[in-house]
Amino acid sequence: MILMVETHLPAVIGSIAAWKLASSGLLGVAVKSFWTVGVLDKLAFALLLAAFFGAVVAFASRTDNSSSGGPFPSLAAGSTDEEKIALLLPRLFEDVLAGVDDEHQLTRHSIQWIKSMMAYNVQETDCKSCVVDVHGTLSDGTLSELEFARAAVLDWAIEFLRTFLRVAEDFVDDAETRTGKECWHRLKNVGKVAINDAFLLESFAFSILKTYFGRESCYARLVDLFLETTQQTELGKLLDLTTQPRNEALNLENFTMERYRSIAVYKNAFCTYYLPTAGAMILSGIEQREAYAAAKDICCKVGEYFQIQNDYSNCFGNPEVPSEVGTDIQDNKCTWLVVQANERASPEQRQILKDNYGAWDGKKVKRVKDVFRELNLKEAFDDYQNALFEEVWQEVLELTAMPKEVFEHMLKINDRVNVNQS
Repeated sequence: MILMVETHLPAVIGSIAAWKLASSGLLGVAVKSFWTVGVLDKLAFALLLAAFFGAVVAFASRTDNSSSGGPFPSLAAGSTDEEKIALLLPRLFEDVLAGVDDEHQLTRHSIQWIKSMMAYNVQETDCKSCVVDVHGTLSDGTLSELEFARAAVLDWAIEFLRTFLRVAEDFVDDAETRTGKECWHRLKNVGKVAINDAFLLESFAFSILKTYFGRESCYARLVDLFLETTQQTELGKLLDLTTQPRNEALNLENFTMERYRSIAVYKNAFCTYYLPTAGAMILSGIEQREAYAAAKDICCKVGEYFQIQNDYSNCFGNPEVPSEVGTDIQDNKCTWLVVQANERASPEQRQILKDNYGAWDGKKVKRVKDVFRELNLKEAFDDYQNALFEEVWQEVLELTAMPKEVFEHMLKINDRVNVNQS
């Protein structure tokens, strides 16, 4: 647990002031004078002292997270880590709604809109225990109730930020579904309001940080981390959207491995892997720059590794499972598959890609997939992901800046991709 010395500052100041008054003799003079003044002056002096020392005690008690747990709720009702994390969500919803209502005095309709919007987009099962897991690993596998709650709150703050990015991305891409559910902007009476809702979700992530960590010494570092990650992810989305300029003929030369890696790292790796890892490191009190540099390097490679798996599954996933088959081909995305096809294709195959890639036509999508099969990209995929996995794993084994177990867990959270190539 990181003890926050600054939360005791008012009590320290009050104690020093009282000691100084007593040692200098001024307190004795004040006491003697107290009995020589009128009743109203005595009352005013007594009220002044009571107000001062009362404020000191109240402030110290209110901000002492190390002893009372501060604003962090008890999660004892949960029997598993997942249940404990899920218990936090209703409390966070209440905090967000109370904050906007108290500070901005919104109408009942506006409050109900925010409540419904959060309930639809932020689900109890969405939040992963990434910060909790890494924080626990960095703390030798044991977290106190308060430490667990702090990590779980940070996990949820990250999930609010990710939800903001997902809602905005779905609107920009005009996506129809997300994890088997209709996208928020597709619902009746939502439409373009979804963009403003995305911005609200982003602001709520920072509100959660302020509510629960605002008086802690780690607060500024957490805010900087969230701001940096948000910008990195949005830059990644810009790279993704502008690889092929809209309303222009397809240019296969834009599909390069260098650009693909940049998209995978900026759009996915920083937010999905580095943000929770670095957040847990901050909560654990890690200061060494080399530790953060090592974590960032490995997280970026892990992000690329899983993005490649996602790209392959998006194209060749099980058609009976809607969430496993995406529209990367139709959306003209710069994926690992099209990059590899562009490097390996014959002039005839490249022409097929030019004529068919990026079209919302089932027959054209099939032609593109046929080229991928002709180029044996399944075998190339297996070889590439295995080589990348071994590279990352070796880097983890040689790691000295922080515990290897952090990244061993990260690499084991997903099984090797299992797809249907029929």
